[in-house]
Amino acid sequence: MAEEFLGREDGKLFYDQVDELPAWKLEPDVMYRDLVLMVTEIFCQQEQKIRELRRDMKRIEGSRVFRMMEKAARLIK
Repeated sequence: MAEEFLGREDGKLFYDQVDELPAWKLEPDVMYRDLVLMVTEIFCQQEQKIRELRRDMKRIEGSRVFRMMEKAARLIK
């Protein structure tokens, strides 16, 4: 990969040595805040999509073709 994308003939992808990785600490307050933000964003996107679908349904139901199809379906029953 190093050769193909970075043009490195030796094939090394990384040159820097990592002596010690920093310790990752779990901070519950930050984790809960991020979780609430993520879920809130998902709910907001879902609500927006529902509004778009309702708008599209109103447009479709108001169309002439839709009304004709409804009449045809009633005749078939």
